[in-house]
Amino acid sequence: LDKDLNPKISDFGLAKLKDDGYTHITTRVAGTYGYMAPEYAMHGYLTEKADVYSFGVVALEIVSGKHNTMNWPRDECFSLVDWVHLLKEEGNIMDLIDE
Repeated sequence: LDKDLNPKISDFGLAKLKDDGYTHITTRVAGTYGYMAPEYAMHGYLTEKADVYSFGVVALEIVSGKHNTMNWPRDECFSLVDWVHLLKEEGNIMDLIDE
């Protein structure tokens, strides 16, 4: 977001909604691992919420100062989202914030 809260990233190229009232589409899965919404990555089920998920991952990268696809020190973490869930479960969610 810029100083006037205008988005600089507004479309991740995944959400393809049709004007004829369809609320989702099913298509061949294409995207970057870790940025795709789970329901799209696993089942090819795509809604407008897929871009919201992807933007959330980018927001987590900004807050944490960590790249989503970096090598994680713990075996149970495959992505930034996994690490956030683990921190939350352990009660250490504030460790997410970049110093």
